[in-house]
Amino acid sequence: MTTSNIDLIREWIEQNPSPDFPPTIENSMIERFLYVCEGDIKRTKDVLQLFFKFRKSIPEIFTNRDPLTKNQINIFNTVDVRCVFPLPKKTDEGYQVYISHLLDSNVDKFDFLEYSKMFFNITDVRMKTEEKIPKGDIPIFDMTGFSLKHLMKLMFSLNLVKKYMRITQEAHPVYLKQIHVINTSPLLEKVLTMLRPLMREEVKKMIHFHTEGSNTIFEYISPDIIPVDFGGRGTPISDIKAHWWKQIENNREWLLTNPWRNNSDLKSGKNLVNTNVEEGYEVFSSLNLD
Repeated sequence: MTTSNIDLIREWIEQNPSPDFPPTIENSMIERFLYVCEGDIKRTKDVLQLFFKFRKSIPEIFTNRDPLTKNQINIFNTVDVRCVFPLPKKTDEGYQVYISHLLDSNVDKFDFLEYSKMFFNITDVRMKTEEKIPKGDIPIFDMTGFSLKHLMKLMFSLNLVKKYMRITQEAHPVYLKQIHVINTSPLLEKVLTMLRPLMREEVKKMIHFHTEGSNTIFEYISPDIIPVDFGGRGTPISDIKAHWWKQIENNREWLLTNPWRNNSDLKSGKNLVNTNVEEGYEVFSSLNLD
């Protein structure tokens, strides 16, 4: 991305101050938005504004985001949010691949709000630490263990799901190339009945389905990239998880004060560290990351 385009966006930010914008916006963030908007200046401005507007106007997701609270660590241990853990090896095209599935199928342990906070915590750390913007992103969703009860719980949180879908489709600075859903079942049709109206048309066209037990995913992504846990030859998930939790720990202080979040709790003088964070540390220290 040319420096001149970055300068154009920065000049526009300075000339059009917004209460939604943080005091400073890094060049790396501007470059990321320019890249995912394919260099379109107007679109970049619109998506950048929407990104920070969402961060400020949806406090249920973007406040109280300490990653080491008991609730956050419990959701990490229940829902393996690997869709935001970059796998070590990219595709030949330079695309980053992610995998997500339930670690614990007990629906009582599934909390979509805490999942959403975890998702954005990890993606924020990724954007902060990533040295090079991938040429595209490919999430893989494993439907194993997802039941009708999980679907009903999502329906009861439909307003939150709608907000999450809007953020990730309209203002999340990644360049989606493909979406894969593996180990599909008849239940998936019910899931799509609820979620399809929330999807943009271009997103719907990216989705590829793979039936339970099939290896058709390897027609799109090399087995060398997919973790051995999913039938590939890539790095084990336990190693990937351990690496990314180290990243979360190292960046916890930044997450608590970073300018991409809703800082209303900062301005009000509230304690940033949740009262159950010590319990969280205890849970974290006893986690089995295998």
